[in-house]
Amino acid sequence: MRQPLIRTAALGCILTGSYGYYPYCLDGPIVCPFRLMTGLPCPTCGLTRAFCFLAHGRIADSLQCHWLGAPLFLFALVCFGVSVWDLVSERDVVGEWWRAIDRSVGTWVWAVMAFQTARLAWLFLSGQALSLMVRDSLPAALLRLAGLI
Repeated sequence: MRQPLIRTAALGCILTGSYGYYPYCLDGPIVCPFRLMTGLPCPTCGLTRAFCFLAHGRIADSLQCHWLGAPLFLFALVCFGVSVWDLVSERDVVGEWWRAIDRSVGTWVWAVMAFQTARLAWLFLSGQALSLMVRDSLPAALLRLAGLI
């Protein structure tokens, strides 16, 4: 009973946090260590904003932030509903789903890595990578602070 309760609480926090964090996610600080160091997006960069946009019904904006945001948010929403039902009926349907997902995690990892490879290739080929690195990375900020760039 403890694990379904923790899972339900975690999913509830993610979903309500997505709704409440919305105005701040637009201009908040960069918290991704990869993006902070390189200025380039990591495979999950944009998911927080995508979840926040979806919680407010802004589907097109969500898809612009990250293409996995909508399916993951929908999955979290369904899992939350079923998890609440699991608590009431004392079953563990969501736990069975997670075990099935664990068996296919390799496929998901490869899909996300393929997406990231395509995303970085597009950034470099379009010439945007260098400007992102100079604008958003911590080393570039330190160099600007020292007056070196």
